[in-house]
Amino acid sequence: MKSFELILYPTEQCNFRCSYCYEDFEVGKMLPEVVDNVKKFINNRLDVVDHLHLSWFGGEPLIAQDILLDIANHAFQESKKRNKKLTGSFTTNAYHLTVELAKQFHEINHNKYQISLDGYQEQHDKTRKLASGKGTFNKIWTNLINLKDSDIQFEILLRLHITRENFESMKVLAYEIKDKFIIDYRFKVLVKPIGSWGGNNKIKDAILSKDEQDNAIDEILKIIYPNNDRIFTVNNKETKNICYASKPNSLAIRSQGTIQKCTVLLSDERNNVGNLTNDGEIFLDSELMKLWMRGLYDKNYVTLGCPAYNLPKIIKNKIDVISINN
Repeated sequence: MKSFELILYPTEQCNFRCSYCYEDFEVGKMLPEVVDNVKKFINNRLDVVDHLHLSWFGGEPLIAQDILLDIANHAFQESKKRNKKLTGSFTTNAYHLTVELAKQFHEINHNKYQISLDGYQEQHDKTRKLASGKGTFNKIWTNLINLKDSDIQFEILLRLHITRENFESMKVLAYEIKDKFIIDYRFKVLVKPIGSWGGNNKIKDAILSKDEQDNAIDEILKIIYPNNDRIFTVNNKETKNICYASKPNSLAIRSQGTIQKCTVLLSDERNNVGNLTNDGEIFLDSELMKLWMRGLYDKNYVTLGCPAYNLPKIIKNKIDVISINN
């Protein structure tokens, strides 16, 4: 089956101000002309692939529900016309993820969510605050409980961010997750150590060492999965994970129309790999694409797992472009 992943930023604004966030929030909602061009690109992709996956990112995508639902509904209708498969997922803080909204998403086959938590209430609210400074844990937790109590078919990946400062609180949260969610097959857990991902807010003193990370991950997982069952394998340090940015069939379109590979190095020129035309075609810089996909050529699993790591500098005398529709 020929598939394609399209990462979309309906907005790059966010209602949160997380202490470790690398984004600068300088860009706002997706421009109307970009929305139109994205729809045309989706039509073009559905003509040549069997499965199109829309991955919604931000900012916080759910604060731009109008744009998100406009594009997602368009893609769903066009996929039905062509008898193609369409799926969707969200990286969201879940502050606005109500049961009613999840039902709308389910109707258009958007059923996967990644939601981050930074510990139990007091600790979480220190690092994942609203832009106003208020805490967010209670609202997120209530939304999660309401979703659990619904009959909607979804998959929620709870991403637990661990640091030296929140580890004890995270153990408390782990017991709560075990008691309330893990019996429900719709919920999974990913334990992820916080890193220094750039931006103005760096938390180097709270970052765990490599050995500390491995031990912390193991301890949290043993609380949640005491029988060692249903562990989400991305947690395991032995897993050879291939990042979306390493794959040739994954691209991101930012809200102002820039085409990128990586959702972290937003301000890096090497990440600007192409442009979207008014006809809904994407033209890609072949040299920059090779830079991001270099792990596929040298079979280096470290590079495949994160092509942004040690990303080479590139000096080019000319720009070679290739059409994605070729």
